[in-house]
Amino acid sequence: MKFFYEVLKEFLKRNGYDKVAGWVDKSISTVYRWVEPESGIDMPAKYISLLTNLTKDYALIEEEAAKCGGYFVRLNIDGQFDKHSMLLKLSSLTQNFADLLKTSSKAIEDGKIDDKETKEILHDVNQLITALGQLKFDLENKK
Repeated sequence: MKFFYEVLKEFLKRNGYDKVAGWVDKSISTVYRWVEPESGIDMPAKYISLLTNLTKDYALIEEEAAKCGGYFVRLNIDGQFDKHSMLLKLSSLTQNFADLLKTSSKAIEDGKIDDKETKEILHDVNQLITALGQLKFDLENKK
């Protein structure tokens, strides 16, 4: 796993040090210090949500969730709950689980899992987690 400052540095390169400094109302030199571990200046966690919402770049929040031992799952919070959409979501969930089983079974046939197979399994696991998270959210927030 990468250190947070490494993920932050990549995030800042993609989104612009100057833009981020403006969004959080800090000097650009302060923002540069956030990615220098020896500076002793860390980016305040309160900016993670703000920067994620402004950029739609989920790297920071995904890293923070992983650091805490969890996952960040992006949900569609604008969807409507109805029987038809629920059936579609359950169908999608079932397909995601089937994909995971197929990929995993294929990968372990030879007794080892190579890098390509690992990526495929992780992709299927992430799809399944997202589908489960969406279903849970929808059930808890029926509109």
